[in-house]
Amino acid sequence: MKKIIFSIVLITFITACSLTSSKYKRNISSHMELNSVDHGLENLIKKLSPNEEFSGNLLVYKDGQTIIDDSMGHASREHGVLNSSKTRFIISSMSKQFTAAAIYILEAKGKLSFNDSISKYIPLTKLHKNNRDAWAKIKIQDLLNHRSGLKKDLQNSGLYSLTERQNLIELTRKLYKDPYLVTNNYGTFNYSNIGFNFLARIVEIITSFKFDKFLSYYIFKPLEMKNSGVYHRSKLIKDMAEGYYYDEDGRLSKYCCQDSSIHLGSHNIYSTTNDLLIWMREISSLNSVIPKSFIAYKHSKESKVRTDTNYANGLYFEDQKERGLRVWHDGFNTGYASEISYYPKMDLIIVTLLNRVNLFTAQNVIKKITDEVVRRSMPRQLEVIME
Repeated sequence: MKKIIFSIVLITFITACSLTSSKYKRNISSHMELNSVDHGLENLIKKLSPNEEFSGNLLVYKDGQTIIDDSMGHASREHGVLNSSKTRFIISSMSKQFTAAAIYILEAKGKLSFNDSISKYIPLTKLHKNNRDAWAKIKIQDLLNHRSGLKKDLQNSGLYSLTERQNLIELTRKLYKDPYLVTNNYGTFNYSNIGFNFLARIVEIITSFKFDKFLSYYIFKPLEMKNSGVYHRSKLIKDMAEGYYYDEDGRLSKYCCQDSSIHLGSHNIYSTTNDLLIWMREISSLNSVIPKSFIAYKHSKESKVRTDTNYANGLYFEDQKERGLRVWHDGFNTGYASEISYYPKMDLIIVTLLNRVNLFTAQNVIKKITDEVVRRSMPRQLEVIME
């Protein structure tokens, strides 16, 4: 018996290409009216990870149009609120590219130099004596590209009860006193969340703005990213997804009560799939807001991660051979997982945001989604498979 297997992404791609529209914010429901085939995120998840309980949003943008903008699962299980295109998710380490953009904006305004020693803003006298010689060598560019030699995280900080402003200041004070703040890895790629905490603090020192206010005024508002901001648990944020994770006993638990302000600059931005599409379109074309040097594909000061991948400004630049360049980053935190990928050669952007996370499988699920979308977007895959 013959059956026709229609690729989900293929159908939406063909349907989208038959439409003429200058808008890139389109919901998948408009395509569903044009054919009777059930397609979207749910089918994609069933095909790739049939045993995975998925909760989150997926957006795929191809050749000037959004061809998938779909949601699954609950934003709040307790209140029965479903995820939608308006749902906001914590994007964890994807926050770093916004911190880097803030630094680039200040450099373009002449407020700092990438070659400035960070001791210009945070004096050596504040640091534990063990760190002073190493600290004097670290430049802003080193923090941007994870070459500073700073260790990755400050563990057991005890800062969760503080306000946002107190947190960043107190975090840096604790770091100053840490005799093991700087490792022996200066000049080589060594991923450091702490480096981006310091970059956020430098933005505040230079501008006298709170970091969240700076991002809002110079990035989110100019780009009309109306559903993005800096998370703090003391604030009531409309349409915010609750984060859920599986504990050590395999029980689904709600992410609760950790104050993400201790991750200011590195982890605690929230956003939506559509806002992140706006963001990636901006930095890929550098239309108006972000300085043109921000996403130069051949950074003179970028860090080599591995043979095919470099890192600069909160983003990985990966050579995927026949797929071309992939510009991407992901983010993982208790209860949340995220990834954004841009393929210039295919004019393809993929945004995945999750709020129900098994940390052991979430990365693999996102990878499967991205790989399938990319595979179906390559020219030789644009065909109906018959059997």
